[in-house]
Amino acid sequence: MPFYRTSRSKQALTYLHERGAHFVLCRDKRPLRGFPWRDYTPALDCVLAHPGSVGLIPWSVETSALDVDAGESSQLSLFHQPLVAIRSQRPGGQHLYYRDHVPRGNGHWAAFGCSGEVRSARGYLILYRDAPVLLAHALAYNKGDCPFPAGLLEYVEPVEADTGDVVALDDLDTADPHQIRLLTPPAPALERVQKGRRNNALFDAVRFWAYEARKTSYAAWLRSVEARTLAENRRFPQPLTERHAKTTAYSIAVWTWTTYRGGYGHAFTMEQRARGGITHGRQRQYDTRERNVQIIHLWEAGHSQREISALVGLSRVAVQKVIKRDS
Repeated sequence: MPFYRTSRSKQALTYLHERGAHFVLCRDKRPLRGFPWRDYTPALDCVLAHPGSVGLIPWSVETSALDVDAGESSQLSLFHQPLVAIRSQRPGGQHLYYRDHVPRGNGHWAAFGCSGEVRSARGYLILYRDAPVLLAHALAYNKGDCPFPAGLLEYVEPVEADTGDVVALDDLDTADPHQIRLLTPPAPALERVQKGRRNNALFDAVRFWAYEARKTSYAAWLRSVEARTLAENRRFPQPLTERHAKTTAYSIAVWTWTTYRGGYGHAFTMEQRARGGITHGRQRQYDTRERNVQIIHLWEAGHSQREISALVGLSRVAVQKVIKRDS
């Protein structure tokens, strides 16, 4: 039995509609074909009589919500108390509603060991089971301040989920699989990234550029990636040290050159292995093999790890790892 057939759910939907709630008529989680859901607000009678599921644009009732897709949200709720926490259709998932007066776009978030997506003015949430009743009760009787935790969104990658891509369920079986593709997300806005997220943000900002710029030798490629990384690093409110930025540049160059040089993802890696190509990691093994053999011979001759580290110019920990791995 659909959730809105009960009298309490009907009363709750009526209350939300009177508050200006913008509902989305869906079949499962997809908006109905023929209804531009951002611009079209169905009448209350249409919502109550709809045989499928109903979604809600949270900002229409002056809220924004965190859709918890992974992890346990109890610690997050402790530090950022929501207006109401409602179970979602995803097993273990929750929708955390907060009071908000800012129309926000879709975005990823991660905090306190859990993660998910933001739903506000450009996305909707399915009102699952008793969700209308819980949300209506919270809006009517919870007078406490439960502001949206905007600090969680200092570094988010915009997503295009639920942005009007209306697909009838019957069309999915006949869709051309070659028309389905993954889109590279846009680079993050480095001017808004604070400490704790700078390394990942810098990596993403440069590697998106790097995929399309591989047209030279590896040495020249490494220099160009390093120059680009140092330039992007200066966009941070508090830039990384030059040494740290150069280390990130080297990681980006290795990743985009060895893994993505001939195409995106897993297919190129398998192709390279099949023809016996030398990867960066394998080349490094060749370069360090003679040194590692020397370390093992010195160790077997009775030298201490500290003496060996002084002879070969490595730290004692590095010598210890070579001995443990190659003895």
